Amino acid sequence: MKLVILDRDGVIDRGPGKWREAPEKWTPLPESLDGIAALNQSGYRVVVTSNLGPEEKGLDIDALNTVHRRIHNELEGVGGHVDGFFFCPHEPDEDCDCRAPSTGLLLEIAERFGVPLEGVLVITSQRGGIEAARTVGATPLLVARGADSAARKPLVPQGGVPTYPDLKSAVAAILEPSS
Repeated sequence: MKLVILDRDGVIDRGPGKWREAPEKWTPLPESLDGIAALNQSGYRVVVTSNLGPEEKGLDIDALNTVHRRIHNELEGVGGHVDGFFFCPHEPDEDCDCRAPSTGLLLEIAERFGVPLEGVLVITSQRGGIEAARTVGATPLLVARGADSAARKPLVPQGGVPTYPDLKSAVAAILEPSS
């Protein structure tokens, strides 16, 4: 099975800043949904993760579900889908094993989908995502564009991790035929 794991925050969208109070107004980063659809159409299963639990930043589970329904609905319109959403429900200061750089979410995905994580692509905009992917033997890719809000500076390329300006560019590199 070909599997790609995407961070939601910073890869598919900018995070909850703008949609926190009105999750029905969630919007994707430009062309991120087209990237997911291209992965689907090339035989990849796509799973979305988030360190942003429903209670963090004033969200509740209904708001989180609204956002995930929006993602499903918007993807339908471009011929794509997500095979699963996984999130850490804990606050950053809680000691949990699921918030990146811990590997709990990735291990849960491996168990749920019955796949080893070695070589699975993990597309992230966070150092913690890179660390978690490396720890489980997955292959991290960095999308620097997701961190372009005024509050956060884009990550600089991390040693040995391919870096792309956005999800569409990362997907193009994944799907590009090898020469």
